Amino acid sequence: MAKYIVCSGCSFTRQQKRLGLDGDTTNFMYDVVDMWRWPHWIQKMHPKKIVYNMGNPTNGNNIIAVSTISKVTELLKKGIDPNDIQVFIQWSDMIREGFFLSQSTLDLFDYKVDVNPDKGYDVAAHTNFFANKNKNLNKYGHYVINSGSDFDHIDDKLRKLVLGSVSSYVSIERATIRFYESILLIQNFLKLNGIKYLMFNYPRNFSFENSSAEYNLKNNYNKKIPKNIFDFKYDNPYIDYFIENVDWDNIWFYEDDNTNVGGLIDFAIMNYDYDRDGKLFMEHQLDSSKNVEELVKIHKKQKSYHSGHISSNMNKVFVEKILQKYLDN
Repeated sequence: MAKYIVCSGCSFTRQQKRLGLDGDTTNFMYDVVDMWRWPHWIQKMHPKKIVYNMGNPTNGNNIIAVSTISKVTELLKKGIDPNDIQVFIQWSDMIREGFFLSQSTLDLFDYKVDVNPDKGYDVAAHTNFFANKNKNLNKYGHYVINSGSDFDHIDDKLRKLVLGSVSSYVSIERATIRFYESILLIQNFLKLNGIKYLMFNYPRNFSFENSSAEYNLKNNYNKKIPKNIFDFKYDNPYIDYFIENVDWDNIWFYEDDNTNVGGLIDFAIMNYDYDRDGKLFMEHQLDSSKNVEELVKIHKKQKSYHSGHISSNMNKVFVEKILQKYLDN
């Protein structure tokens, strides 16, 4: 069994810290328990394994892939046997992308990152410094992340002049191509090095109908999920050839009568038990509340939908019911 577990994903893998900025790949167990994701529970349940958490808020799939390659390469260079390494990939929404910008380019926009919350921390909100340490900030540049057409927390000049133009070229077909490129990049890298891995989604990627907007409390607490059965055909010559190159045996899907491409959210909805789990979702931010429970009360009072990241306990259930069998092999 593997001794070293590399976990990668977006905020569904880790939310509280940003790689190379205010967090690293091993300090995630200090995160507030209410904010624990699946890697936290893997480490909790397997204290003898060394878990690395590459999760970073707003990560696009290209960053998930390259940051994983970076960490695995680091382990291999230390002489760790590939048989002792196992990788778990949580893919993010297809529409997300990360762009590497050199520091010289960032300097044109006077784009500086400061870890002091009073001196521009919001500027760094959508960033990933997986290859950097704190002392190297504003030296090599870094990945700037957008979540589709949402460029909040990115410096205004940079957003308008560099990233703003990207929204004009975004399409579900382009996003699908970029997604498959990330899958094949990390799949072939791991196979080349003889490393076991498993991939899964939080939304319903692989299908053009992958909107998460329909995931709301009206459906979720009634254990309903939007119907989406996919035949893995796109009828697009720029996309279809990818299908033949993906190792589908190493990708986990939640499947039932409503979907055959379900992800983490689908699993949580259909396996949620109020008496056991207490809550299905955690909130994206806890800034305005003392804890998740208080936030849920606020949402109920306002008759708003408390949805988004699945709760800490649902992440635990996911590890117990799904990931555990892969960890044991």
